Amino acid sequence: MFQLANDLSPDRILVLQQRMVQGHSDLMQLPLDAPERITPLMTTRFSEVNLRFSPDGRHVSFMSAESGRMEVYVAPFPFTGNKTQVSSGGGSLGRWHPNGRELYFLSARQQLVAVAIDQSGHPGPPKVLFESGRWADFDLLSGGTRFIANVVKSTAAEQPLSVLLNWPQLLERSAR
Repeated sequence: MFQLANDLSPDRILVLQQRMVQGHSDLMQLPLDAPERITPLMTTRFSEVNLRFSPDGRHVSFMSAESGRMEVYVAPFPFTGNKTQVSSGGGSLGRWHPNGRELYFLSARQQLVAVAIDQSGHPGPPKVLFESGRWADFDLLSGGTRFIANVVKSTAAEQPLSVLLNWPQLLERSAR
């Protein structure tokens, strides 16, 4: 079983994404004061991953493939089953502003997008801030005025591939 820690709530509940036997990921919760009590948080037939708590712990952002592609959602915490899709056309890596009134995410078009979130957790219209390029991850520095990003420089698909044919014959020649 593969588990990956996502975030820790202000009241010390650790959320993990767990790879299920069926191949998708669900979100599990583990109170740090009772680590033997791991329980499901969000379990569907779709993958839910990358959960982040709002600074006050009243809301979460997460990614889900429920729509057929990964999108960013906001939901109350503790989770009631209600959620609101924040991104459209694909989205990833929801990150909260330190004041909890704004959520940032990466669009499928490699743009950094900001969405205002009201006190009840409802999102406003998305605003594209700038072209992000390919970011593997990002966060806000303290104060929420700057971003720090893990930028992807190259991928395996961009590396040249060399295929060596008849390699057993080359071994025979070098042994002589």
